[in-house]
Amino acid sequence: MNGPARYIVAVCLLIPISIAVIRVGVSGSDDLKTAVACEKSGLTDTAIDFYGRAARWYLPFSSTQEQALQGLLNIAAGSSGPEGDKTAIRALYEARGAILATRWLMTPSSDMLKEVNDTLARRIARGSKPGEDGADIDGNLAILSRTTSPRPVVSFLATLLFAAWVTVTIVGATRSVTSDGRFAGRRGLPWMAVSAALLFGWLILLALA
Repeated sequence: MNGPARYIVAVCLLIPISIAVIRVGVSGSDDLKTAVACEKSGLTDTAIDFYGRAARWYLPFSSTQEQALQGLLNIAAGSSGPEGDKTAIRALYEARGAILATRWLMTPSSDMLKEVNDTLARRIARGSKPGEDGADIDGNLAILSRTTSPRPVVSFLATLLFAAWVTVTIVGATRSVTSDGRFAGRRGLPWMAVSAALLFGWLILLALA
């Protein structure tokens, strides 16, 4: 394949990735702005929903998740009384769910997750009657802490498999197209097969992580 054709293939592969990254960044920012506006307007339940959505649009090196989680913690801290406890618990569960949903090789906002679990354990205990399962703070915290860490080995293997899939797909794309832009036939089939196998394996490991 000649130089220009390779550049065209590379651009075609990079465009979907760029679109996905932009989509995540823009959606997270929009949901965060909506959450802030709803909170200022007194629409607390709606604000919790949008803060949770914003926190799930996670990108490394982006502050959107941290700001959204802080918004949920602020709502929880400002809620008092029996009804306030329900609102606080909902906000804290939303924050916890967002952090756990964006785990990979590491747990993003892990320090904030510890704060969320501690506060949530106390809130649940305060709203429970003596003798009920939720009345024990330490018991609540033990339950909440069970799923705070990803499976590092599986996550690491998934990351390696993803990197291998991207590499094989890019190289295979350049080897599977002739200089005049046609499919190379049998020469391209092994690359397609390996790429599909790596993608399938990555999705399986991602589910197990």
